[in-house]
Amino acid sequence: MTDPQIQPGCLGNIMAKLGIPIPGESASGNATSEAPIRLRDDFLSDAELSFLGVLRPLLGAGELVCPKVRLADLVFVLPSEEKTSHQNKIRQRHVDFVIYDLDARRAVAAIELDDASHRRSKRQEKDAYLDAALQAAGLPLLREPARYSYDTETLRARLATIRAEQPSEGGSVQRASSEGEPPECPRCGVAMTLRTSKKGPQAGKRFWGCPNYPQCRERVELTD
Repeated sequence: MTDPQIQPGCLGNIMAKLGIPIPGESASGNATSEAPIRLRDDFLSDAELSFLGVLRPLLGAGELVCPKVRLADLVFVLPSEEKTSHQNKIRQRHVDFVIYDLDARRAVAAIELDDASHRRSKRQEKDAYLDAALQAAGLPLLREPARYSYDTETLRARLATIRAEQPSEGGSVQRASSEGEPPECPRCGVAMTLRTSKKGPQAGKRFWGCPNYPQCRERVELTD
């Protein structure tokens, strides 16, 4: 029998006669109980929360900081014999903080807050892979030892150096002379595909785009 406070209506009565479960009820006919899930209070550790307070005032215009970012949401793996191995390793890792530029639509830096656990041999192996993965992806990684206080001016200078080395957009634009032989994506090293812009001021115009779009936004525009 359904809960008297739940009014299934005409459709609900028909579903009940046909033996179709009514949304909001369990298989036994009782209202669905609350799932055994609770909100964690330790999403950010005390050390991470403290460092976040130091980092936020150092952000530039249009920048935001994202904590605990999955590495799989930050990088992607090109087709290769080792693709599955790399994907498995990437799925198991995250980055403590990522600085994202909203105007350029790209991550500009990753930051790892290293506490005592990073001195363990197994953790050092994971750190080495993370370092190599981000280096291959071209994303600068800052490692900052967890401490009670931080040298904000040194951190500000390191971030300024990183910003100066970043491209202005998430994907460079080059020029090509014809629609002949497809050029090679400068980032992924694969043959680009001929595409047509579907919206915006360039709507209807053809260009060479990376087949890994939207993960890679590199493009080569055609000359008239």
